Amino acid sequence: MTTNPAVPVTDSGELAARLFVSIGRLTRSVRRQEPAVLTHGEISALITLVRSGPLRLSDLAGKEGVTSPSMSRIVTDLTEKGFVRRERVAADRRASLVIVTDAGASIAGDAWLTVAEELRRRVDLLGDAERAAMRAALPALEQLTGRG
Repeated sequence: MTTNPAVPVTDSGELAARLFVSIGRLTRSVRRQEPAVLTHGEISALITLVRSGPLRLSDLAGKEGVTSPSMSRIVTDLTEKGFVRRERVAADRRASLVIVTDAGASIAGDAWLTVAEELRRRVDLLGDAERAAMRAALPALEQLTGRG
């Protein structure tokens, strides 16, 4: 695998490998900017709840691409920290909705602004051609994540 950005990608295997390495490195470096009080999974779940509104645990897990038991642990931690609460669904007393609290919305907003600012700073270091290439690649990247 070549990691030299000047070397063109010639097949999908090479593209996949370089995407994996690059996305991993970018993610790790940006995560260093996140508030220490929350994990990346907690921040992501909070941002999803802020954007989507209250969700059942299974729906939140699906949106986040994790298992329900993993999301249950995240929600339990967020509940203990006062960033979300669970509320029973009136029509189905066995089910509950996960609802972000004001404190959760605030810290999610702060975390998003911090991460977005770091990404913006990095994007600003790119030339016009690289930024245009990133804009052009966004729909494909969003499709790969199932969120396009």
